[in-house]
Amino acid sequence: YNLGAADLTGHCHYDVFPEIPEHWKRKHQRILAGATEHCDEEKFVRADGRENIIRWEVRPWYLPDQSIGGMMMMTEEISERNKIRDKLWRLANLDVLTSLPNRLSFNELIHNEIQFSQSTEAQFAVALLDIDRLKEINDTLGHDVGDQMLKQLASRLKDVLAGLGTIARLGGDEFAVLIRGEDPQITAALDAVQEASKEPLAIGGTRRNCTISVGVTKFPEDATNAGDLLKNADLALYRAKSEGRDRIIHFAPSMRSALRRRVELQQEARHALETGQFVLHFMPIVPIDPQKPVSFEALLRWKHPVHGLLAPGNFEEVLEDPRLAASVGSCVIDMAIRQAATWISEGKDFGRVAVNVLSADFSFGCLAKRLQETLVRYNVPASKLC
Repeated sequence: YNLGAADLTGHCHYDVFPEIPEHWKRKHQRILAGATEHCDEEKFVRADGRENIIRWEVRPWYLPDQSIGGMMMMTEEISERNKIRDKLWRLANLDVLTSLPNRLSFNELIHNEIQFSQSTEAQFAVALLDIDRLKEINDTLGHDVGDQMLKQLASRLKDVLAGLGTIARLGGDEFAVLIRGEDPQITAALDAVQEASKEPLAIGGTRRNCTISVGVTKFPEDATNAGDLLKNADLALYRAKSEGRDRIIHFAPSMRSALRRRVELQQEARHALETGQFVLHFMPIVPIDPQKPVSFEALLRWKHPVHGLLAPGNFEEVLEDPRLAASVGSCVIDMAIRQAATWISEGKDFGRVAVNVLSADFSFGCLAKRLQETLVRYNVPASKLC
């Protein structure tokens, strides 16, 4: 307390600390009568207005003849310790950017809500929210702008959900919401979220629009444990994004079977690449001028050992994996240019071979370089490729 000997010696305790509250004085009387008092944490407001958080214990001070001659006071200043404790708690439980509950806290919230709902037969919903195209904003305007958008949207959603649900940030551009109540309350909360996201955000001196995709699942209708609830909401969110984003999709059991089919097909497609099950059919492109040679469009087909000959429309799920799609695209390019080389070596006259490319073909390495290398390998002029 920054008090010297002159401030203390010979003075009564209450003279040194005139701010001692009445309830402490009553404790002192009990201690002087033989009691021991203690407190693990108490705020002590000093006369100058400053505060101390202290842990204290006060007990009688016995003289040699066992009479009580006063009190022994042991205090520990724990303000800094509490600050460190609170900081560690925030780091463990709150998202650093938005100060919302993090993934750990949200998982704990779901577990607690499940226990409460099982004992009361209450209902609730879990929703996963994704900011549409945030990566494009980060890539074009910088991560600072993306972070501002996340912070503003988080604050806005927290406000509109007050009394309706609890929002957390799971990481990246993904948020999660727990909504208590039945269908009307759930619908009201989701409508409030979607309405809030439509209002432009003020970022960097300009107003920017953003949209969100939402996947929703219900307890106990869809699942009865935290893991399945989050999986269901994630499946519904995936469906919302695949259907064009900026929408709310509720989980349906058919989504699980669709996911299972997609995973199985992708595994089968990797095997198909290794065993040569992908083939090309060539559709003629006939010029109006009969003097010009016929060109061809290369069409991908999968000679599936169980389902027979499949057109791309029957295995679209395979192409949703960017790396797998890029591998299929490279295979198509290689087969098309190899076929062009065969026709050239056989002396067959044709215009060009047209190949459809996927967005994934541009995602890994340089497409132009791969094309040039393949054309050189098969000795096919670039003019023969469209």
